[in-house]
Amino acid sequence: MKIGLDMFDSMLKKEWDLLAILRGVDRWFSTEELREKLDVTPAYLLKTINKLVADIDSFGDGQLEIQVSKGRGIRFITNHSNANPRDLLIFLTEETLGFALFKALLNENFGSTQKFAYDHFVSDATVRRVLNKFRDAIKPYEIEISRNDAIIEGRESQIRLFF
Repeated sequence: MKIGLDMFDSMLKKEWDLLAILRGVDRWFSTEELREKLDVTPAYLLKTINKLVADIDSFGDGQLEIQVSKGRGIRFITNHSNANPRDLLIFLTEETLGFALFKALLNENFGSTQKFAYDHFVSDATVRRVLNKFRDAIKPYEIEISRNDAIIEGRESQIRLFF
């Protein structure tokens, strides 16, 4: 089964796409070049860069670094030979609301939309929007998330295939 990163958080997907471009070649990239490759506005690119830099700082292992220079552009640096950017991806994914919701669904401790929203400091509408994304993603597997208690339902074989 493959679920895209945008399922958990659209910003996470853009951050990972940005990191993939920066990791591809060891050189400085201009913001214009990155903007064209990611097909985003200049403001959204700067927001994505700032979020990625902050996320790498909060990851805090010191092995990965994004350098931003006003004259040169942006560059990704690996400070250690065994640094693994995938560990960063796992860390970032685990920090998203979508991952927390998916985990709650799998563990069957979701409760209610209101309680989940309250526990994660988001609105009910945000939780419903993410739930609807998940509902759409699992339709091809003939599985559904019940509307009443948000439990994953379907034939056992299909649920096993999904996981």
